[in-house]
Amino acid sequence: MNNVRDYLDSAFVLEADIDLNAAPYNSGNGWKPIGTETAPFSGTFHGNGHTIRGLYIFEGNNIDLFGTIEGKAEISDLTLKDADIRTTKSGVAILVGQMLGGTISNTHVSGAIKADSQNVGTLVGYMKRGSIADSSGSGRIDNHFSWYTGGLVGRMEPGTTLSRSSADTTTHGFYYTGGLVGANAGTIEHSFAKGSVANNASGLGGLVGVNDGEVRQSYALTHVTGGSNQVGGLAGINGSKGFIEQSFAKGTIETESMAVGGLVGENQGVISDAYANSGISAGKYREEVVIGGLVGINQHEITRTYAAGTIDSNAKEVGGLIGKLESNGTVNDSYYDQDQTGQTDTGKGMPLSSVQMKEQESFTDWDFTDVWQMDEYPAFQWE
Repeated sequence: MNNVRDYLDSAFVLEADIDLNAAPYNSGNGWKPIGTETAPFSGTFHGNGHTIRGLYIFEGNNIDLFGTIEGKAEISDLTLKDADIRTTKSGVAILVGQMLGGTISNTHVSGAIKADSQNVGTLVGYMKRGSIADSSGSGRIDNHFSWYTGGLVGRMEPGTTLSRSSADTTTHGFYYTGGLVGANAGTIEHSFAKGSVANNASGLGGLVGVNDGEVRQSYALTHVTGGSNQVGGLAGINGSKGFIEQSFAKGTIETESMAVGGLVGENQGVISDAYANSGISAGKYREEVVIGGLVGINQHEITRTYAAGTIDSNAKEVGGLIGKLESNGTVNDSYYDQDQTGQTDTGKGMPLSSVQMKEQESFTDWDFTDVWQMDEYPAFQWE
C-alpha cells in the first residue's frame, strides 16, 4: 500500500485486507497520506471489496489515506475501519483530504477524527470538483474551533455531486456543521444523515450546515443540539442560491439559537415539496428566539410544504410553520398540524387539525400522482 505513492497515475487493485495498526504506521505521525496538492493521486484504486484497518495519522495537511486526488482519479469498492486521525491542519478525512477531481464510489469509512481545522468529514474533507456515489461514513468527529464540518463531507463546491450516500455519526463542529455535509454549493441527491450533530456557532443542520446548492430527495433523522444562530432539522441556512426539493427532516432539535426551524433555520432561497416532523425544544430560556415548525425565518420562497412536529418553547415569536415571515418572503400551499405544534397563527401557513392533516383532500394543488402519497401524513413516493 505504501508504494502507491510512487506511481500516482497508475491503476491498483487491492488483493487482500490490510492492517495498518503496525510499525511504523501506528506511532509518531503515523501514515503519510498518498498524494499532495502539487503531486496528487490521479490513478485508480479498486478496493475489490477489501478492508483497510487501523489508519492512524497525527498532524500534517490534507490528512487521510489519500491526501489529494484529481482529474481521472477513481477510488471504489473499499472499506476503511477503525481510523484514528488527529490534527489542527485543514482538509481532514479518513479517505481523501482534498478532492480536486475524480470519482469515489461504493466506499465506506469509519473511525474517529479530532481536528481544529477547516473542511472536515469522514469520507472527504474538501470537494472542489468530482463526484461521490453509493458511499458512507460513520464514527465521531470533534472539530470545535473551525469551519465546515460534515458527517461525510466537509465542504462541496459548485459542480460537485453527492448521490446515494449517507452518514451515521456523532459530529461536533463550529461554524457550518451538518450531519452529512458542512457547506454545500453542489448537488446532494438521494442521500441521508443519521446520528447526532452539534456546534457552538451559526449554521447547524441535520443534513447540511449551509446550503447554497441543490438538495433533492434527501433527508435527516438526526438529533440536533446547540448552535448560536440558524439551526434546522435539515439545514441551518438555505442560502440565496439554495434549492431544497422533495426532502424532509424527522428528528429532534434542542437549542437556544436565534433562528430555529424543523426543516431550515433561515431560508433565503427556495424550498419546494418538503416537510418537517421534528420535535423542537428551543427558546426555553431566551424569549427573543424565533421558531417555526418548518422554517425559523423565511426571506424567500416556500411552496407545498408542511410541519407536524411538536414545539416546546417560551419564546415570543413562534409559528406552526414559519416563525418570522420577512417582507420579501412568500408561503404558498403550505400547512401545519395545529394540534401537534400547539400553534394557531395564520398568514404564514394554514393551520389544520391532526385529522385534516391525514386527509389527502386537505392538500390542494399538491401532486399526488408523481410526487406525494398519503401515509399517516403526506409522504414522498420515493420514500
